[in-house]
Amino acid sequence: MALTKKSLYMLAWCTIAANPLFSDKWLCAETWYRLINARYPTLRYTGQDNAAVNRGQMTTALTTYYSSDAASGLENPNGVYYAWFKHDDPYTGKPGRVHYFYYDSTKENMPTPPRSWRDVADPYAKSVQMVERRVQVVRNRNNAEEAKVERSIRALVDKKNKDDNERLIKARNAGSGGLDGMDEDDDDDSNEDDKSNGEEKLNNQNHMGWLSSEAGMLFLGSKDADGDVVDILQERIGNLTKVLQVNGYKSVLQSADDDGAELNDHQKWHIGQKAIYLREAYKLALEKWGNQVNWMSICTEAIDRVKEFGYSSVTSPRTVMDYNKAFRKDGLFPHPSYTIRLGKPPTPQVFEHFPQLPVRIKDFMLKNQAHFSVELLRTELQQDMFPALVDECKKSDGYEQDEGYVLAQHYIDKPPSYSTVLRWVHRMGLSYKTQSKSYMVDGHENEEQRAHRDQHTRFYLAELEL
Repeated sequence: MALTKKSLYMLAWCTIAANPLFSDKWLCAETWYRLINARYPTLRYTGQDNAAVNRGQMTTALTTYYSSDAASGLENPNGVYYAWFKHDDPYTGKPGRVHYFYYDSTKENMPTPPRSWRDVADPYAKSVQMVERRVQVVRNRNNAEEAKVERSIRALVDKKNKDDNERLIKARNAGSGGLDGMDEDDDDDSNEDDKSNGEEKLNNQNHMGWLSSEAGMLFLGSKDADGDVVDILQERIGNLTKVLQVNGYKSVLQSADDDGAELNDHQKWHIGQKAIYLREAYKLALEKWGNQVNWMSICTEAIDRVKEFGYSSVTSPRTVMDYNKAFRKDGLFPHPSYTIRLGKPPTPQVFEHFPQLPVRIKDFMLKNQAHFSVELLRTELQQDMFPALVDECKKSDGYEQDEGYVLAQHYIDKPPSYSTVLRWVHRMGLSYKTQSKSYMVDGHENEEQRAHRDQHTRFYLAELEL
């Protein structure tokens, strides 16, 4: 017995709901309707004699015969639950009653009853592809029911075409120029509908995987990221291509124009390498990702492709994956300098108020090379250097309102931490390392050494030589 169009719509809905991209999440009725038409675009040609199913009939059939109200707390044997709220339609923006449906793929984890429409927000409703009806759903090869639906649709379409041809022949024989029950306006609407909803050429950039939270997390850094993933990736490929131009690295570098953010030649080369590998990976992702090809495989292939052009700085796909993690959120690589990355000024504030302080610190470090430590410098700053700066500030009138005085007094009351002092040392171009066998300190001119040398010379010349 042939399926009616209503029964076929229900079966089509079940196959869509079984897809992992759409199960275990709340979707509004309009999204379900558009998904069915995207997956089975010829379903709308199955004939008027089988009682055409519209959105309202589909919603009524689901709520009445196939699902349970989530607020009732009753477990549904089909794993399908519904909820409805009065609010603005996510597609049209018009106020009204909006139904949401949830398919539990395990049939064991009933969803938490939603209290408001915000608890069942549709993740696909604001997608550009969904709103503009450009979305296409790839066949789920793990679901044999989809083949059954396609066969049934073809059978109904063939029957409809056959019936239309028979009616057309009868109408012509009777002297009528059109089909019974159809006027010219209906034909025009049908042609316009065919243009807007006709099947598009299926390509990897149109499949539903790009609308999923997985795509948003992988390429944009957040499951709730706004924007179309495909469009954003295409834009970022263009930005990554600019890196090969003079100073092109600034188009993909965080805080590239800040003071002190200039890069050395090696850092510029490293940014260029990141851009080359990530650009190739994004291009391959637009071609293959989601079609049973995972991100790691794409990164591996990107490395092989780039290697053909003589680049061999990256050998592991996880390195390219790390590049993506650093780049995906804002479309910018983090600045190599940790201070610039955090937005801190390149010169410490205390150095700006007291230019003589770095000179004093360097003198102290040179005098204490043999046994210098950051903690030793920290003690010197607290006990001698900052009190001396405070005394200098007190020599001027109105010193209490002077920012330098306030800052120096602050460091006396609350001494700078170990990490802060170490950062100051690094900012002056010096580095602190532990002593090793290859580490030599020239202490010949130290006061203790000079005194011992003078004493030994007198003893040698006065006693040992005589």
